[in-house]
Amino acid sequence: MPNAERDRLRSAEWRRSRRLVALSLDDQEGRRPVFGSYDLRQTDPAWHDMIPFHEYFHGDTGAGLGASHQTGWPGLVADLIVRAGRGGASNDTDTGESG
Repeated sequence: MPNAERDRLRSAEWRRSRRLVALSLDDQEGRRPVFGSYDLRQTDPAWHDMIPFHEYFHGDTGAGLGASHQTGWPGLVADLIVRAGRGGASNDTDTGESG
């Protein structure tokens, strides 16, 4: 794969990763999009940091919808958070590529 194409794909991957991770992060008002309008999770400190992994999300609000568990593709979000903490969504060792 040519370097320019790989760079474009990695850039798109990084942008998508940031958007997925942002659903679970506090916004400027201290609210997490994943909680939607569920005030108990938005305001109660005992619940605020207990972040669920939903099957899918509302396209406009980011509110978590569907089952809330850590199986299937939502586990990917946890991996993206870990990778973002290391400074990027991917690198050559993550994809198995060499060179």
